[in-house]
Amino acid sequence: MPSNALNDAKSSAAIYSQLKTMVLNHAFSPSQQLQPWSLADAFKVSATPVREALIRLNAEGLVVVYPNKGFFMKPLNIAESRELYTLRSQLLKCSIEHIIDHAGRETVSALVGTLQVHLLAMRMVESDAALRLELIFEECLHAAGSSVCFEVVHGVHEKTRYLRSLFVEDGQYLDRYLEIVGDIATFIQEREKKSAFERLRDELEFKLDCVPKLCDAGLVRAFRCQ
Repeated sequence: MPSNALNDAKSSAAIYSQLKTMVLNHAFSPSQQLQPWSLADAFKVSATPVREALIRLNAEGLVVVYPNKGFFMKPLNIAESRELYTLRSQLLKCSIEHIIDHAGRETVSALVGTLQVHLLAMRMVESDAALRLELIFEECLHAAGSSVCFEVVHGVHEKTRYLRSLFVEDGQYLDRYLEIVGDIATFIQEREKKSAFERLRDELEFKLDCVPKLCDAGLVRAFRCQ
């Protein structure tokens, strides 16, 4: 491979990695246009690797392309967000059932201890609360040994990260939510499957109820940033 082609490949991979990180960490507002030439100037590269990166992000469902308009951040979508949270809940239920029925005492104790650390940190309103909220559920999938479910749920978390950042900013939402998740951890430790499932259902219903309010808040914020 010629040296200039090799450099272009490295540049494209680096730009893709940086742009994906920015998208996942909501550096751009929902529905914001992502202009390749403007981003290329910021990255000090040509527009080609930027456009290639945006095409990859579109294929991953992280940005959208409108014909004759260009690339945009995904708009907040109530129906899609609810579908994603419902999918996550179903996979979590399977994982929790497996943990309660089959995991050894040490595995359960380690999992519950880790969940309690995350919950305590979130109650102290640490700056990484949104990330810890993701980790709480991903730890359950790790304990269940389900790599496929983990990848799916991690993808859900990537696509709902903006809403989660809004969610953790509201103390009223967060306090009630942490109570529910704390109960789930307790019932896992006690191997009370029925009670754990009931609280998991409460968790899903609570998130589904919050989604429209969070989408409204996100739209207001995006409008103010324009």
